[in-house]
Amino acid sequence: MMGFLDPAAAMAGLMMVSLAQGCPPQQMPLVQMEIVNHPVRYDNTQSGAQLGEIPIDTSFSKHSKEVFITGGITRGGIQTSSDTSFAKLWEEGSNLACLWPKAIRLVIEYKPLVYIASEHRPGSCRYDVIMEHEIRHVNTDIMTLNDFLPQIQANVQYAVDSLGVRGPFDDSQGNRVRDEMQEVISSRLRDTLSEMDAVRRTRQQMIDTRQEYMRLSKLCPGEAKGTPRRR
Repeated sequence: MMGFLDPAAAMAGLMMVSLAQGCPPQQMPLVQMEIVNHPVRYDNTQSGAQLGEIPIDTSFSKHSKEVFITGGITRGGIQTSSDTSFAKLWEEGSNLACLWPKAIRLVIEYKPLVYIASEHRPGSCRYDVIMEHEIRHVNTDIMTLNDFLPQIQANVQYAVDSLGVRGPFDDSQGNRVRDEMQEVISSRLRDTLSEMDAVRRTRQQMIDTRQEYMRLSKLCPGEAKGTPRRR
């Protein structure tokens, strides 16, 4: 007599054995990225004195008797958010569980804000000069972000792939294990963003130089002089 194996029973048996001996391998998800570039926002309501109180990322050497007035500042805000979902395999008899990342979505938003001192009104030569300088900073931020996007995705993908399947562990420890896995991903993302920010600061410093400020100060004869500084 030939017996026939019940597929459902066979799968259940394999699952029981696999959790007793270890978690079965799973395919890690691909990191999905969404990039959102917001339009530049402009603020022309604060005076140069007020803008001068805002700390900036860049610095430059100047002669002891030189005074530079703050004409503009760019705040290039890069914000990230991630949404990671996890899948779990649970064995009722032993209360053992396995956990792995099922899907991950990463959103990167760039929200530039350009301040131009209220002393310089739209349409004036000085306003346009300051605007041109600040837009260089915005474009540099965008260029740096675009340069780093492949590295951001690759590094986060590496973190996801390195996690694999965690377990078996007692199901009561599931939240702790999930949080630890999430921290691996978040830490890798933070490190990569820190690398990007270091490059960004270096590139922005190349724009904010004494030579550039002196050049801009000589433009627009007859209008009040103010030299752009930024954050």
